Amino acid sequence: MFIFGGKKKKKSWKEVFQELAEKHGLPLEVIEELDGAHVSYNGYIEFVRRMDPEGDLKRVKKPLTWMKPAISGQRAPSGITSIINTSGERDPKSRGYNILHGALAVLIANHTGKEHEEIGWAVGDAIYEYLVKQGKTVEDIEKNPSEFAKLVVKKLQEREIIGPTVARSTQKAIKEVIPYTVKLINKMWPKDHNIKHLRAMMEAFSPDTRDPVRTLKAAGIDITDELEELRNAIAEVSGKKLKRAQKQKIGKKGVIQAARSFKPMEITERWIPSEVMAIAKALEFSDFSEKAMKKAEEELLKLIDRFIEGEDAQALFHAVKLLRLVQKGDVEGVKRFGG
Repeated sequence: MFIFGGKKKKKSWKEVFQELAEKHGLPLEVIEELDGAHVSYNGYIEFVRRMDPEGDLKRVKKPLTWMKPAISGQRAPSGITSIINTSGERDPKSRGYNILHGALAVLIANHTGKEHEEIGWAVGDAIYEYLVKQGKTVEDIEKNPSEFAKLVVKKLQEREIIGPTVARSTQKAIKEVIPYTVKLINKMWPKDHNIKHLRAMMEAFSPDTRDPVRTLKAAGIDITDELEELRNAIAEVSGKKLKRAQKQKIGKKGVIQAARSFKPMEITERWIPSEVMAIAKALEFSDFSEKAMKKAEEELLKLIDRFIEGEDAQALFHAVKLLRLVQKGDVEGVKRFGG
């Protein structure tokens, strides 16, 4: 017996993409690339780790339980499963949600002193409700950070991650960090969904990427300053502002004294600033020529001056370490430094 209204034919991806392109007034190729910008491989984990004041990989991994598959080289769920299923990763409203998700998870773990496995889920709940259920955007978060911060705290409390005693300070911390996070999002993922940026993010967050900041820079997207501002903001609001050195004129003796003014416990060996790593790699490519070594020393002294002025203990430590290797002509040491 023939029954009218049988099973509806499923639309092809090409048809879905075309509908989204028309709905949002964007080129079809942009819609096709939106998915790639949300990839969550090892490169993304390393990117989020750069937001942590101490570069603590454990602190980044544990709250973001949805990132676990990426640790073994597989693709992890792209942040908020509900957003993927309900609105699709290719919905432009979700612009930069993976950056926002990572930044807030790192902030909350640092601020509360908890490496709770559900922090990432609570943040995801808030983003899903705000972007999908309420139909709002990153621009709305930027305009009204208090509203969004309040929602995140509500979700944290619903999952019993925080209690009323720290709710207010957590909300204040989120509100203060949002402007820096949105600034980073806008630099990486412009409002016009520039396809070059989308492709660069996919490459930077890929499984074999060790330095996503450097990868983005090679594509013409330099987020060094924005990422540093965000990391410093997270340190500031979570009470982890590192011990600072006084601004001073740098010489060989001054460099060593400045580096020694920081306590060893304040330095995370595994986190190396992309600018410092780039110098180490450049030396390898130049086969450690005399001219390249001299150039590296000059560049490192400039960086050290900047790091002291910016009161960045971690960056200063690594810059000084590489400088001493260069000054001693320790080629093997420089190779080990660059991995």
